[in-house]
Amino acid sequence: MRQTFDPFAHGWLLLQMRCPALRALRGKQHRVKDLCESYSEVVLYLEWLRTSGDKKLLGEYGQLCADLEQDVYWFLVFFDAHPEAGMG
Repeated sequence: MRQTFDPFAHGWLLLQMRCPALRALRGKQHRVKDLCESYSEVVLYLEWLRTSGDKKLLGEYGQLCADLEQDVYWFLVFFDAHPEAGMG
């Protein structure tokens, strides 16, 4: 059986492992679907960079991962406190 890769699910699972506080916001991840997909792509590229030895890009993509982790957390906290936001 062939399985398809889902960047949204992959990104969300990675984020929950990296940031356990996000687990409390499970069920709201659809609000940050694009960020989860981006996180998946960045993490996969970061893994590739680790094998390529490009230290400059490794640092930049490491920072991008940290920024996305923070953005996802704050967006989910905001949407949890304001469920009416973004409904229009």
